[in-house]
Amino acid sequence: MPDADELRALVMAREINHEYTDLLNDIFAEYRLTLSMITGGRTGMASRAKAVAFMERVPTARISADMKALLFRNKGRSWSWNMLRDIDALSLAIPYCHVVVTDKDAADLLRRTGASTRHDTSVVAKLHSLPELLDDITSSVGDVATMTGWEELGPNDGEYHLETPEPLPYDDRLRGASMRLVDASGREFLMPNSRVRSVG
Repeated sequence: MPDADELRALVMAREINHEYTDLLNDIFAEYRLTLSMITGGRTGMASRAKAVAFMERVPTARISADMKALLFRNKGRSWSWNMLRDIDALSLAIPYCHVVVTDKDAADLLRRTGASTRHDTSVVAKLHSLPELLDDITSSVGDVATMTGWEELGPNDGEYHLETPEPLPYDDRLRGASMRLVDASGREFLMPNSRVRSVG
């Protein structure tokens, strides 16, 4: 097993090769660049250091590579499709969301990468933590109409208004709610062995 830095560099190289080649080729072609123009160095190690530095500037690539490197280091752990899907989803969500909800295992792995701290994203593994976090976020936003520019864009000089509904107390949000699947026309769609679940 290579040391942590070597393993991380190898995983970063894998990310470039397997996950980002098509995207990077399209972008480089548009700007008439090549990867070697960005990562070229006097020695192979200098080029590799530049390649790693380049990938660290791509938040989704860095998060994905860091999480995978941690999994590689854990010899007692087997990989699962579920964890790979979690890594894909979390590496996209963390740089752009205020709050991310995931399972405990993925939340712990993510915490060890430092990504949530780096991007100032709250990561929770329990849904009951979510309402308070969302309340904090919405209270810091201020006037929604001002944030969206609706007052300037809305027709008839402000005849239409975008208003935030009054928040329901958490206990009342789910009481009496039911979930059901419907098709595009609104007709109920039942899957085999499915039931409508009521909450509350």
